[in-house]
Amino acid sequence: MSNMILSLITAFEMRLPFFLVGVGWQYEQMPINRPSGYPRFQWLQCYEGKGELIINDKRTTVRPNQGMLLFPNEAHAYHATSERWMMDWIEFDGIHLQDFFVRAGLNQSGVYTLSQPHIVMKNIRALPYLASAHDPLQSIESSKIVYTILLDLLKIYIGGKRRQSIRTICKAHGGVYVH
Repeated sequence: MSNMILSLITAFEMRLPFFLVGVGWQYEQMPINRPSGYPRFQWLQCYEGKGELIINDKRTTVRPNQGMLLFPNEAHAYHATSERWMMDWIEFDGIHLQDFFVRAGLNQSGVYTLSQPHIVMKNIRALPYLASAHDPLQSIESSKIVYTILLDLLKIYIGGKRRQSIRTICKAHGGVYVH
């Protein structure tokens, strides 16, 4: 079963620093080929099965606990390599996104491993309720959750990398890493 909701984007949302464009949850991913890219940012979180992301002829396997960050207008393709490839995803945009990713050091599309993917998935799965609500403040609440997801991605990805770097340094110097 595939579940998704696309938001109605108004002039108000387009002035927000971050806003929700669409959300999919418990989504069986179909093959996608976008030679001209896609006009919005996307995060696709794999939680079952395997797939492959292709960017500039580079093929990268996507497994559970990994996600694909896709920047706007970059050519890409992806498809399942297992019988089922299940995803939760968000499509988002905003006037501060490019700067946010550059400052965070996440400056290119690719596959990223998360140490705690359940945190991101929980917030993605909270968005369908807001996206389908008929509340004028829905876009502000959705924006808040999109920003929370982005901060969680940053915290989980960079935090995981920092812990891995500490482990590597400790092993190289005979030290003990305790977490």
